[in-house]
Amino acid sequence: MTLIQSIMDLLFPPQCPFCRTPIPVSSANTEDSIPVPWDRCSVALERLVCFQCLEKMPWLVNCCPHCARPLTLAVHNCPYCLEQPFAFTYCCALASYQGALRETLHRFKYRGEKALAVSLGRLMAARLAGMPWFSKVEMLVPVPLFPQRQRLRGYNQSVLLARTLSRELGIPAEELLLRVRDTDSQTGMGRQNRWENMRGAFEKSGRWQSKLEGKEFLLIDDILTSGATAHAAALVLKEAGASCVSVAVIAR
Repeated sequence: MTLIQSIMDLLFPPQCPFCRTPIPVSSANTEDSIPVPWDRCSVALERLVCFQCLEKMPWLVNCCPHCARPLTLAVHNCPYCLEQPFAFTYCCALASYQGALRETLHRFKYRGEKALAVSLGRLMAARLAGMPWFSKVEMLVPVPLFPQRQRLRGYNQSVLLARTLSRELGIPAEELLLRVRDTDSQTGMGRQNRWENMRGAFEKSGRWQSKLEGKEFLLIDDILTSGATAHAAALVLKEAGASCVSVAVIAR
């Protein structure tokens, strides 16, 4: 940590994104006391989350590598993936969409708390750095919003996350997809209806170039539920020539 960063932390202690309590500098510097939730996490988590939230957050540890759905130790083949194959190859998710994480994402998406993209993005970076497949990713692609929705909200939370991840991980981020259809809200929809709702919702943008063919991409979004949105977006990238598309989200 630089001297300037140390002084800034003393004057303006970083806040936990989930409970909003200041994170004391003393605990941020005591790495041995931080219960890292992931075995292969190679990025330090100090100054990101308070000790209490690190302990109680429903982190996803034992989950399907392809869709990030939680699995029991007795299950080796994910029944969710067997039922509906996805166009994306892997999925990385931080935690289950419940409790404090659910409230935090609501603040991030709908209450204008754009600054949460930094802390949440750094947490995503910490998780991604330990994924065995991540080293092959060549470009980050945020999942787009329909233009009218983005104008009303003022920003796309997935773009903000992708920018943070790009800075943290040194991988370029590019808006290679367009949302060309304003889909209905998927809240309360069954799985099959969600998939039908997302059909034809995306197209590749004018930023797509032939030199991108054969590359491995990572879709960035905030939440994955049925996987219909990520599947539809990944399908467009695959049809455009991507060799592999994976997904990274905050919540599952």
